Amino acid sequence: MLYIDDLIITGAERLIKGCKRDIALEFEMKDIDLMHYFLGLEVWQEEGHFFLGQGKYIVDILSIFHMEDCKPILHL
Repeated sequence: MLYIDDLIITGAERLIKGCKRDIALEFEMKDIDLMHYFLGLEVWQEEGHFFLGQGKYIVDILSIFHMEDCKPILHL
């Protein structure tokens, strides 16, 4: 038995479609389309580019320690 929680497939659109089709023939899968959040990373996508950020993760950590209203200190 094999269980994969998350899988990212990247590449040319035609190759992605073929890969997903082949995987679906062998395994039960759920395609959630474009990625927006993955393992703590926020993901923004544009034609031919993708951008990663951790803003949500930082806000979550500040919330855990009740520091949402803290003031940042900049070191020069």
